[in-house]
Amino acid sequence: MKFLFGATLLSLHFICAYGANATTASLLSDALTSLRLTALATVIDVGGSDPRFAAFLEEVGAGNKTFFVPTKLTLSQGLSFITNIPNAVRTLQYQIAHGQIFPDTAPVSPSHVVAPSVLNDNSTVFLKGGDTQLIVATKEDDGQLHILNQGTDLVVTQSQTVMSLGLVINLVDTFLVPPGNLSAALAANNLTQFQTALQNAGLLSSLSSQRGVTIFAPSDAAFASASGVLSSLSAGQLTTVLQNHVLNSTVYSPSFGTSQISSTGQTLHMSNTSVTAGKSTAKLSQTDIGLQNGVLHIVDTVILDQNSGPSAQSGTSGGSANGAVLSMRLPLLASVFGAIVAVFECW
Repeated sequence: MKFLFGATLLSLHFICAYGANATTASLLSDALTSLRLTALATVIDVGGSDPRFAAFLEEVGAGNKTFFVPTKLTLSQGLSFITNIPNAVRTLQYQIAHGQIFPDTAPVSPSHVVAPSVLNDNSTVFLKGGDTQLIVATKEDDGQLHILNQGTDLVVTQSQTVMSLGLVINLVDTFLVPPGNLSAALAANNLTQFQTALQNAGLLSSLSSQRGVTIFAPSDAAFASASGVLSSLSAGQLTTVLQNHVLNSTVYSPSFGTSQISSTGQTLHMSNTSVTAGKSTAKLSQTDIGLQNGVLHIVDTVILDQNSGPSAQSGTSGGSANGAVLSMRLPLLASVFGAIVAVFECW
């Protein structure tokens, strides 16, 4: 009897949630149509009835979000896009950021807005504790909001608020693409010497698979300047130097101004312009290059610190980019209680 009562309440909850998602899909489709974005509106209309779209629609319906909407999606592309629902959902989830991002009030370069998306699919995101992948943007001298880490210059061309959904729609040319792996980021930013050094030290593979990592990558010019010192180091000393460019947590530039512990246990002091370990300081030349498992920052100097500290961490230093993640394992009673509340709210 208790089981049937609980199952009934949960069924009512799911029916209620489906109704809410249908309303969200309708409101979103109407908003996109009013902006003459009929291709994406069609995607929402067609996909909105598929249960696999539920997670996406629930996030939009929760309010206080920003949706980066591609304007160059054609109807034929949209219809092709929707034939692969799981991929479509993953793509759309990376277009949604927590919080409302308005181009007029965005941070001006070199400062960045770093916003968690709602994408945490474990086939494409390899961060800690279920953290979602992040979106990085900044307002450049032209007064426009630019989305970073996209390979091309992606600019917000128009912004509109959908009051009924608590949603800011920012128009861009194409879909935002989630960050790739470490090797791809190193190659795209011409960090060949650092990549070679990591490969030779046997660190590239482990850093590519580690969940939640921050890497301060010296430029090729930095390696050229330090070549004399680096060539005199033993293999063990060089490995320590490289590991002192790594944090076992994901730290984006808005969190600079604090000290963190490197993967060898050394204290790294970070400011908005530089990072210091021991007596070696490097200036930050580019920040917030996203990785599928963390973030990369480019520095102008090799941090020639050969020391390791007593507090060496193995994946536990610092904090996550998305803040603390509360993990709760709810018993059935709590789930049923939540369903009761949701059902009465729906009614």
